[in-house]
Amino acid sequence: MDEPTLNGVCSDKDSFKIKLLKLWEMLSRETDEAHPLTTNVIVKRLEEMGIPCDRRAVAMDIDMLNECGYEVMRRFVSHIKAYHAAERGFSTSKLKILIDAV
Repeated sequence: MDEPTLNGVCSDKDSFKIKLLKLWEMLSRETDEAHPLTTNVIVKRLEEMGIPCDRRAVAMDIDMLNECGYEVMRRFVSHIKAYHAAERGFSTSKLKILIDAV
């Protein structure tokens, strides 16, 4: 028998993978230390993409991303959990130092 589908597109297992990918994409593109996303905003954005989610699942998904090597930082903003992707890129000044070193 076929696996259940999410919006007629993919199985529950696949939708979980898609949720993790979309969550990482959202955090890496839209957040930094000064601009984290709260749990409620993350849930709302995922649901707008057609990905069912609740706020308790967000913390578990963040833990999964961290276990897989994607560094996501947690902090509280007015007593509400918020998340942002850790910076891994090079700033312009660091790139200039590297270029000068070569």
